[in-house]
Amino acid sequence: MATSPAQLAESETQPVPDFFQASDNAAQLAQVRWLETTLKLDDRFFARALGVSPSMFEEWRFAQAAAFPGAKDKLTDLWSMFLHLFSFLNHDYERVQTLLESRCRSSDEESRQLPPWAGHSIREHLERNSPRAIEDVSHWVTSFRFADRYGT
Repeated sequence: MATSPAQLAESETQPVPDFFQASDNAAQLAQVRWLETTLKLDDRFFARALGVSPSMFEEWRFAQAAAFPGAKDKLTDLWSMFLHLFSFLNHDYERVQTLLESRCRSSDEESRQLPPWAGHSIREHLERNSPRAIEDVSHWVTSFRFADRYGT
């Protein structure tokens, strides 16, 4: 069942908008718009994080073309990762944005305690190393939430 624009507008008055839990095309478009506004992400970020060309992403976003290959799964994985971050930081979106942009210290020696993006920000890691980076961030956040601090 598709999410109509009226449903999306109505959902904005709810504590958690409907599109947070939906996965149809309209909901995924709403998720992208919401992330752009809330976390100040841009089309370039999404194209890189999803592993598609900027023009392919923009064509999908503005409904000028069919979804890019694997769009639904890639967008679902990315949104799920962001939901983990939101939950981890108690839906403090400013802190999520800060976490995305902050560089993690780097180390000359490999450490299991440093995340896979050591020396970079999460945003840079997502832009350079997706789709693996989406899995890295999701795993890192859930390892804290579910007491697996060392990712074993």
